[in-house]
Amino acid sequence: MCEVEETERSSHLGTKEHWEEAYSSELRNFEEDEDDVGDVWFGRQCLKRVVEALKRRWDDPMSRSEVSVLDLGTGNGVTLVELRKAGFKKLSGIDYVSSSIDLANAILVKEFGIDHGTHLCCMDFMNESDFTTLENVPFDVCFDKGTYDAIRLNPDCCAQKTPKIYAQNVKKMLKPAGILVLTSCNWTEAELVSHFIDELERIDTVTHPSMSFGGATGSTCTTVIFKVL
Repeated sequence: MCEVEETERSSHLGTKEHWEEAYSSELRNFEEDEDDVGDVWFGRQCLKRVVEALKRRWDDPMSRSEVSVLDLGTGNGVTLVELRKAGFKKLSGIDYVSSSIDLANAILVKEFGIDHGTHLCCMDFMNESDFTTLENVPFDVCFDKGTYDAIRLNPDCCAQKTPKIYAQNVKKMLKPAGILVLTSCNWTEAELVSHFIDELERIDTVTHPSMSFGGATGSTCTTVIFKVL
């Protein structure tokens, strides 16, 4: 096993056991109260800014409806809901926790009905070698809001190998002109670019509001748009 480079960033938040427990709890809560969709990573305003940035890349609603998007680590599916409301219709979501897929499906059914048209699949993005079970492969867009963070928080993460495996699997998912939209609260833009320097190229950044603390100014999260090299 490879030694973890930044041990202070490892956490139970990177373990499958944590997410199995978390989404099983959120699913029970949603079944009791359909207004309770659970946590929205980095907040709804962050999500809306990133979705708006994606909309600007496809200004025409008709062309937007033909764009295929894969939500990596879909969680409760709220990202898929926002993408659908923004006019993206060819949507897929994957997560390695089955209760996440059940919760995402329940929320999509609530929002759009039983025929919501979003393809959901329980699979481990980092360990799968064959992604052909997914619909719409290859995709125009891979959308990651916090999943890379969680992967890197796994106590077994190899700081040298994990980013390369992640980027190579993203490339398997994307069309030659496809893009990865990645939002992180653990890594700066420069760090993310350095993680994927051999596989992906930064083409844009989504600006988030800045805050000041202890004499330093920065954003609470970073969104970088990459294209395949």
